[in-house]
Order: sequence, then C-alpha cells, then structure tokens
Amino acid sequence: MQRAADKLGGVDELSKKLKMRSQLITLWIRGKGIPPEYVFVRASDLLNASGECPIASESTTCIEAQQEA
Repeated sequence: MQRAADKLGGVDELSKKLKMRSQLITLWIRGKGIPPEYVFVRASDLLNASGECPIASESTTCIEAQQEA
C-alpha cells in the first residue's frame, strides 16, 4: 500500500483510485489490519500499470522476484 501511495502521489490519490477511505488505507499502511485481497490486487494492478513491479524489492528485479515466488 505504501508503495502504491508513493507512486500515485499520496494516500489521498490512492484512496480515490481504490474508492476507499484514506483513513482506512493509512491504517493498513501502519500495519493496523490487512486490506482485503481485492484491494491489495487492485493496488498491485495500479503499480503494474505505472511500470513498477509490486513484488520486487530494492535488491531484486521484477523478473527475479517472480521466479522466486
């Protein structure tokens, strides 16, 4: 969630794209609860659409992360 918020310009922008309250997204980012799977998938789709791989880390590429999964 944090990566998607950062990529889209903040929690408010992410909340608009996900059609979710920004307060709820902020709670998930802070580790207070887990977003429903469909919300996580949608956030991942937004990252993919922006050209970023949601499962890659700073030390792996998207292809490497997919091969490890």
